[in-house]
Amino acid sequence: MSNESGNSSGTSAGRARGRIVGVPKRCWCGELVVSLMSKSTANPYRRYYRCAFAAEKRLSNDNHTYKWVDEALVDEAEALKIQLGRLEQTIVHERAEEERKKFAEFEMKLEIMLHSRFINPSHYFFLNFIVIALSSIFTIESTSGASTSGLSTGIQELQLRDSRL
Repeated sequence: MSNESGNSSGTSAGRARGRIVGVPKRCWCGELVVSLMSKSTANPYRRYYRCAFAAEKRLSNDNHTYKWVDEALVDEAEALKIQLGRLEQTIVHERAEEERKKFAEFEMKLEIMLHSRFINPSHYFFLNFIVIALSSIFTIESTSGASTSGLSTGIQELQLRDSRL
């Protein structure tokens, strides 16, 4: 069996005990998995993974690990794609949370400025307008899933203006 493919051109999922995702490391029996090359007429030179014990004993039609290399690599790529998607979602959520915190902090500073006696009464309307505009921008960006970098830029510009006052 070590030089032949017991499974013709079909998939190898049905032969293994349970579905193995990706490249198998060990068989269910505890033996390591080895990489071999098929010499069958149906799959000449096609590489596959096989339980070392089953390959050594030349077992066929058994439940020891058997998987085509190309299928295993496709499984690995799909698993990595899923992990990458999850990481991207985590990064987006963390960035959005960071932007919310920055906005809340800036909003608090504006509220303090509005209620302090150091502000010119003529600026009161202008600062209220800024708070409302930033709130609407943040709401639109966070619901649309777009980047909140525009909000960061706006906050930084206003903080720069605030430091000049």
